[in-house]
Amino acid sequence: MEILIKPTNNILEYKEADGFVLPLLNFSVDYKNYYSLDDIKKLISETNKKIFVVINKMIENDEIENLKEVLLELDKLNISGVFFYDLAVLELKKELNLNIDLVWNNTHMVTNYYTSNYYYDKGCKYSYLSNEITIDEIIEFKKNAKAKLIFMLLGYPVVSFSKRKLLTNSDFDKELKIKEPKSLQEYKVIESEFGTTFKYNKIRNNASCLKELIDNKLDYIYLIEDDINHNSFLEALKLTKEYIDNNNLDYVDKMRDIFGSDTGFLYRKTIYKVTK
Repeated sequence: MEILIKPTNNILEYKEADGFVLPLLNFSVDYKNYYSLDDIKKLISETNKKIFVVINKMIENDEIENLKEVLLELDKLNISGVFFYDLAVLELKKELNLNIDLVWNNTHMVTNYYTSNYYYDKGCKYSYLSNEITIDEIIEFKKNAKAKLIFMLLGYPVVSFSKRKLLTNSDFDKELKIKEPKSLQEYKVIESEFGTTFKYNKIRNNASCLKELIDNKLDYIYLIEDDINHNSFLEALKLTKEYIDNNNLDYVDKMRDIFGSDTGFLYRKTIYKVTK
């Protein structure tokens, strides 16, 4: 198992990471900070660790030519893969005969190995699992998937995204917190030039399932630093690496002490699920 992280500081600080996930400036959403092509080229020259690039915004028609140029540039670089949401990326990989591997990153839709295997045959060698599936579903997914799987172990989960400017259009600031009246759950609402992101305002800490993920040979775990205290994040990275290497028995308790124990749907099935 390898550890991928989305950093917010100099990548040289994250010694225990096996690779980095870098959202591409102007072509990605839902992250705290973004990287230009020049930034990514520079970072590649500074590390021999894996580099994944995120292109997860909906692509407008007038952006297609620019996207082609970006993908052709990325194809020349030593990157491990591109996280994508819009199928334009998959289509252009085929049209331009690119060698870059793709990560199926369809947010809440990456829930079953049937679709994952379909995309694998189309050129997507990785799948980034939805945050809404249970540990049992993850294990079943891994047993039957052709693709290498990535699962978020730590971070603030994205709940939804709208292309509309939901805050400034209503005379709010570009970032606020709201509370859903029925569940009383709190959400961060963050507006950018591309739209509005809703994030669950509690850190998702899935450390309790790491042993099962290791036992079932999951390929990658993903830690997202955005909005997490930097020193706490470095400690999480260190603890996680130690656990993978040495099976530290205090790992889960230590992670809970720092980040709480919210595991979302990991151990509880969602209400809305189609059954046979």
